[in-house]
Amino acid sequence: MTPKAKFYLSFNKILISLALILFNSTLSTTSKADFISLSGAETANNIAEIDIQKNILNIRFEISASDAKLFWPGIDDTPDIYRLAQSAKTQQSFDFQVLSGNKSIKPKLISIRVAQRKPRISPFAGQTDPRTGIKMPDFPTDKKILLTQLKYPIGGLSVLQLTPHR
Repeated sequence: MTPKAKFYLSFNKILISLALILFNSTLSTTSKADFISLSGAETANNIAEIDIQKNILNIRFEISASDAKLFWPGIDDTPDIYRLAQSAKTQQSFDFQVLSGNKSIKPKLISIRVAQRKPRISPFAGQTDPRTGIKMPDFPTDKKILLTQLKYPIGGLSVLQLTPHR
């Protein structure tokens, strides 16, 4: 290979590398990422995921069957998660509210169903913290949860407060 050919090959590699870097940097402004907390919260029995898109507040609760009474105080007392889901659907209230100032915002959609617990990553689940000697909580043993999805219209609101009713 001639020196001139080596130069062009080397120059082409540099151009391709720069093009890839430029391409990746333009994609990074449009990409999304989920925040993964390593605080141990990802191993909690009940988890809420909160998302705002197009003036809609989306809240997704994963509720353990053993904690259903915390969210629906009048729910039937049964170990059957499918009967719990049916009972939760008949409840008039969900023990959670969204406020803007003194005004309560009602959800425009409520969905309750039995689902599989979403897999989460935690390098510390069930491990002993070497700094404190405290055992971190392990993942919940129940794989089925009451998946509750709420959608709230929030267009034009500047302040939101999410709180349990209690």
